[in-house]
Amino acid sequence: MKQTKWQRLATIGLCSSLVINAFSGVTAVAETITIESSPTVASSAKEATSASSATPESTESSQETTETSREEVTQETEKQAEVAAEKKEAPPVKAEQEKAEAAEENQSNSVPLPVNGLRSIVGNTDNYSLIYDELANFLNRPRVNSDEVALSVPELNLGFNVEETNGTPVNAKDFNLSASINFLQSIPPNSSNAVTIDRENVLATKESNSLNFKLPSKTIVTYSDPYVNHSFNFYYLDKMNLTVPKYVNSVDVSGGINQLLSRTGSAHVLQLINPSETSIAQITMTKINDLTFSLSTNPGMLTHFYENAQTVQTVGTLPYLLMIGYSRPNLISLTASVAFPKTSPKIIVDLKKVTENFVDATGAKITPPTGFTQGQQTSITSNDFTYTSAKALPDTYKASNGKTYKFKGWYKGKTKPNTLTTTKAPSYAVTYDDNDDLNVVYEEIEAFDFPALTYQFGFVDESGKRVDASTIKLTYDNWHGEGLATNSADSNKPDYWKTVSLEKGQVAPTKNNLKEIAYPAQSLEILSDRSTQHSAANLTFTLPNYYEKISVYNKSGTFDIAYPFPNIQGNNYSEPIVEGENKLLSRNFELKNNGRQSFIFNRTITAAPIDIQVPSYLRKVVHNPNLGAGVVTYLTIDKPVYYYLTNRKVTENFVDTNGTKIAPPTGFTQGKQTVINSDPYTFKQSGTLPDTYQADGKTYKFKGWYKGKVIPNTLTTTKAPSYAVTYDGNDDLNVVYEEATEFPEETYQFGFVNEAGQLVNPDDINLTYDYKSIVYRGTGAAGSTVSFGTIANNQSGVKVGNLRQVTLPAKNIAQPTVVGWNGEAFANFSIKLPKYYKSLNLYDKTGKIDPKYPLPVKTTVSSVSNDTVQPEANVIAELTLTQRADGSFTPREIYSGIDSSVRYPPFLRRTVSYSSSGSITALYQTISGPVYYHLTNRKVTENFVNTSGAKITPPAGFTQGNQIPMTSNTFKYTSAKALPASYSAGGKTYVFQGWYKGKTKPNTLTTSTTPAYNTTFDDNDDMTAVYKEASISANLTMRGAVDVIDNGAAMEYWEVLLKNTGEAPLTSVKIKPTTDWAAGMSTPTELFILGTGQNTKVRPITKEQWEAGFEIPLDSSLPVGGQLTINLLGTKVTGQPNQVLKVAVEVTGDFNKLTASDTVRIKDLDQETKEPTGEGFISVPTFNFGQVGVAGSTQQHSLKKAADYYGNGTRNPYLRIKKTQPNWSLTAQLSQPKSATDSLPTATRLLLGAAPVSSFSNYNQPTELKNAVGTTSAISLNANNTATRIIANQQFTGSNIYQLDFTFNNVKLEVPANQGVKGQQYQAAVTWNLVTGP
Repeated sequence: MKQTKWQRLATIGLCSSLVINAFSGVTAVAETITIESSPTVASSAKEATSASSATPESTESSQETTETSREEVTQETEKQAEVAAEKKEAPPVKAEQEKAEAAEENQSNSVPLPVNGLRSIVGNTDNYSLIYDELANFLNRPRVNSDEVALSVPELNLGFNVEETNGTPVNAKDFNLSASINFLQSIPPNSSNAVTIDRENVLATKESNSLNFKLPSKTIVTYSDPYVNHSFNFYYLDKMNLTVPKYVNSVDVSGGINQLLSRTGSAHVLQLINPSETSIAQITMTKINDLTFSLSTNPGMLTHFYENAQTVQTVGTLPYLLMIGYSRPNLISLTASVAFPKTSPKIIVDLKKVTENFVDATGAKITPPTGFTQGQQTSITSNDFTYTSAKALPDTYKASNGKTYKFKGWYKGKTKPNTLTTTKAPSYAVTYDDNDDLNVVYEEIEAFDFPALTYQFGFVDESGKRVDASTIKLTYDNWHGEGLATNSADSNKPDYWKTVSLEKGQVAPTKNNLKEIAYPAQSLEILSDRSTQHSAANLTFTLPNYYEKISVYNKSGTFDIAYPFPNIQGNNYSEPIVEGENKLLSRNFELKNNGRQSFIFNRTITAAPIDIQVPSYLRKVVHNPNLGAGVVTYLTIDKPVYYYLTNRKVTENFVDTNGTKIAPPTGFTQGKQTVINSDPYTFKQSGTLPDTYQADGKTYKFKGWYKGKVIPNTLTTTKAPSYAVTYDGNDDLNVVYEEATEFPEETYQFGFVNEAGQLVNPDDINLTYDYKSIVYRGTGAAGSTVSFGTIANNQSGVKVGNLRQVTLPAKNIAQPTVVGWNGEAFANFSIKLPKYYKSLNLYDKTGKIDPKYPLPVKTTVSSVSNDTVQPEANVIAELTLTQRADGSFTPREIYSGIDSSVRYPPFLRRTVSYSSSGSITALYQTISGPVYYHLTNRKVTENFVNTSGAKITPPAGFTQGNQIPMTSNTFKYTSAKALPASYSAGGKTYVFQGWYKGKTKPNTLTTSTTPAYNTTFDDNDDMTAVYKEASISANLTMRGAVDVIDNGAAMEYWEVLLKNTGEAPLTSVKIKPTTDWAAGMSTPTELFILGTGQNTKVRPITKEQWEAGFEIPLDSSLPVGGQLTINLLGTKVTGQPNQVLKVAVEVTGDFNKLTASDTVRIKDLDQETKEPTGEGFISVPTFNFGQVGVAGSTQQHSLKKAADYYGNGTRNPYLRIKKTQPNWSLTAQLSQPKSATDSLPTATRLLLGAAPVSSFSNYNQPTELKNAVGTTSAISLNANNTATRIIANQQFTGSNIYQLDFTFNNVKLEVPANQGVKGQQYQAAVTWNLVTGP
């Protein structure tokens, strides 16, 4: 069998036996069906989960460890305390040693001051009496042989003040002072003066101008016993070294040491000897190197101590810098002493200095300039010191000896370089090498002594008052130039002048409310080959933003009497220059704008480089002697030059849309100016601009305002203009009004009438609109434009009684100045009804205007013609409503003709137009009374229909088309009463199927018998009840017990089954044969009856009763869905083999006549016939070759002949198949013939010859026909079970039943030579394979 992917192929195999000897039997049929199945691929996914979390265990562990550690420390401390307590009980010598060690161990700790102890006294005379008393009290107690004595020394301070030789304190930050703190103690028994010395190196701390040592507190213990002759202790400073910074030239020290000494007597009885004071030494200094010095005392304390017993090296002399001594020479005596500076010692330094020298070119010293001192010295006070001159050196000066000197430069150190430094404020880093002095070089020159010159400038406002000069900025550059011209003609040409120096950015100070430029008295050199100028140049006056102009003249072009123009006196003129009518003098002081708020001189001299602007009368000139122009020129001005300031102003302009000035509103002035007097400044117009006003017989309407010269696309429409000025000439206020037409207030009312003819309360009827302004320009031709403005959106009509009212307010509308019109309208005008209303109409329900609610009179009012009353037809046309997509209603709307997005009713618009002839026309409409509209409620209509939707007679108590009005926005429909489950009307019975809401019948009806639902106000609220007309119907089938029967046998039964498929019970049933009852089929002899609601019964029946029709006795009506079974018994079948006989009956009653039939086939004489399920084999042959002999050659054997086997060969074997698929083919295969002990070779063949092929029509019907359709090829099957093609796919088509007839005499069994065993019976199987597919 061949299987094609995605096709399911069924292979049916049937085997027949091959019997060589006499063998009769039939091989069972085997059937195999193979179905492909797709394996299910199972997939699995592994999930890897990684989690990391920090637990508090580590933290807790850490905390526990910390706590444990603390406990251990505490325990250890307690143990030490215990040990210390035990040590006190040790033998005396050992105890004292341990105490001394403990004292050393604890010397860094603070020790409480005992009753008998030393206070901190060093360098403080106030403590002198304290130490005196302490020493006395220390010794004031009895002694015994084994007494211990402890002296507690508190923290001690020793400070050295650092200062210069003149007593000026010096910062100690660069000084270092170090020393060794020593503790010397005798080693008992003290027979050889052996001592131990503990040393600690310390560094003095620096506190501004001092160096301070802090000696830690110390407990000193001495002891006495019979075996010790002498014990001693010393606590002292030694090896003190001072390091000075490199800017120190020399250093010395000053300070003395005093000693307080106290001792007891030598007897056991107390004898107190008071402390005595002695000046015992001076502090000395010894140079180690240039920066390091050693401090000691002279004298010191000479000792014969040996440090440790093993050395012969004596300790030597100890300095008395700070020493506490404590000794016990015998059993009773005690000696204590303190050596210390009674006042703080001083470290006195001489600092290196920078000396200022003033010399001529030869190096000879000269008289310095005023403010400087020859030989002035400046101390060097740091390691990175930079010297800077206290002030700037003058370029020239005249000394007290009458000589004039000119600055040449300066240098540092002893050697004059080839090139001097020429900066006027010398500054340099010193080098600490005696080359740090400043040498300033001047040379004597021929010069002219210019006096000090002052030029002053004042400022006056428009009212004639002085202005605060500090608000005006005056800057200039100090210019020094040289003229190289060799003749007088060239001396005034810019090309002959060069700039020698230019000090930019000088700022004139304000003095006495005047700006002042001051030239100091100055000696300027007279050069033999050139001219020089010194002047303020590039003067710039910078005004605050609120000033617009500055001028040397007042607004009349002259000078105020209070501020006359000054006279100018030249040093070479006998008389001053006075201002005349020609203004030749003052014009040299006139200014010009240099951008924004900067002003510069309009006239300057030409005797300067082109980039240097020098005023004529502010310069000092030293002339070239060779040109014979005099020695010098300078000018003095006898009084300040006053400049007149003009404030910026905001000018108020009132203009029309063309910019033409118009008469302003009352309370406002055309051209009013407001002074700007601050920066920043915000202009605020006084008063509030009116929306409209009348002037010169015209009405003006406010359009807006703008700031500056250029009108913007959009004006500002606030009525109280205010803005921050920008000081740029664009600060004027321009208020725009346009000429307007005044329209009166007009009111329009609307009433709403219900179906009962009553005026309803309009609370839930909304009337909305958008109040728009319209600007139309043009005639409607190409190029016309329209624009809209929003006055107020989403406006609502107000309720007045039972009316809705809208009002166009009294308004001035600007008149256009070009062809077109301006107007206003209520756009998007909508009447919105509550949901329970369906429609709104100008007419009542009769289609007429109700006289109770008449049409109003509509009038057009024009400014150029008489009022016009509109015809009724026009009124109706304009007031007739149209429903929008959103369900709202609107009267007839129009639009501008250009933009249809804004629509409005014509009677709710007013316009003022400008024609091509220049005329102005105003139009609006009035309505005499309310506009009444009639309301129609939505309703729920009750409909009764059959299943096809056709209307039917309703149940009693209901009316077809009954309407229930909706009366609220939450209206819920409920049927007045329940619908019946069924009812009869008009001779018909109806059964309730359900109901639905709306127009479209759903697939599933609602089956509640009292319809109720919330309405949706969308024309889908009608209730439709569906009833079905009841019908009577039944179904009849007939089936025999078997499909194939022996000839002459009786059929076990014929089952006739009647089913009630109608909607009503069946009350009568009658059965009889039809004319299709076959002649070979006898009539039944009994009827076996059973059914729904019936008792099982058997009724005998005669032929006559059968043929006439038998009334089935019913115990009760057969209910809807019930069934009745009538089994016909005792029928015999007689006919020819393979003949098909038909039986048919008809059943009648209170339903339409029904018929049913079935067939039966008489059994074949030779082959079994069966009806396969689906596809398969109806009948297959058996090939029996009887007894054959064993031959020495290949032999072909024929089928056996016998009366019971195909009628002695008179009938042919055949193969009949049934198929349903369009694709089909047939193969066959022969198995190897086998006996119980032997088998024939696979070369054995079954030869079937060419088999005729027939198809069937009307198969299994009495009219069955067999039709020849072709012949197969000669069929030969080898006994090797190899399939051989018999019929190719779709070789024959057009039928589902085919038969192959094998001619009896053509069927052969071919056996090879010498094969087979005598007496054996061989069998083989022929397998027929029918392969089908779609």
